[in-house]
Amino acid sequence: MEFEELESQEISDEEIKKIKGKIIHNPDETKLKFYEDFRKKMTAKIQKMLGKRNAKGFEYIMFLPDFFVLFTRLLLDERVKTTDKAFIGGIIAYLVMPFDIIPDFIPVIGYVDDVVVAVYGLNMLLNKMEKQIIIDNWSGDENILQLVQKITAQISNFMNKNLLDKVRSMLSKLDKDKK
Repeated sequence: MEFEELESQEISDEEIKKIKGKIIHNPDETKLKFYEDFRKKMTAKIQKMLGKRNAKGFEYIMFLPDFFVLFTRLLLDERVKTTDKAFIGGIIAYLVMPFDIIPDFIPVIGYVDDVVVAVYGLNMLLNKMEKQIIIDNWSGDENILQLVQKITAQISNFMNKNLLDKVRSMLSKLDKDKK
């Protein structure tokens, strides 16, 4: 899957105020540092436990909070169609449910399906809505378009086909506005 490069567009001051008003995270340096430190410690712990090669996918699990914030912002964004908001709401519900395809209480592995749902759901949204809306609402460190491509490629290469089929089927049922 390829994504086209987007040109930046001017956003009015009023639009910027609306977007800033929806910002969920607090840019407090201490909280940001805590999260980054936590991310580093967890990655190191998982690498030690699983070995570097097996822990590669874990770094994608650490994007789940960023994906959750993105989906929440998209839910609040007036530019997103109601049918897409229903789809996004379904993704958010899946992400917060502890019992899903792989139950979240299983350490590390329990969040793999959440990453797959988040990325495949984002991929579906990127194919049917203005990419700029997603870019405007993303606050993660990496380019969201490249991140989705990278994780999608990894998922396709290393994930169990039955799990992927279940996720695709579930997302397809959630998507009431198929194009």
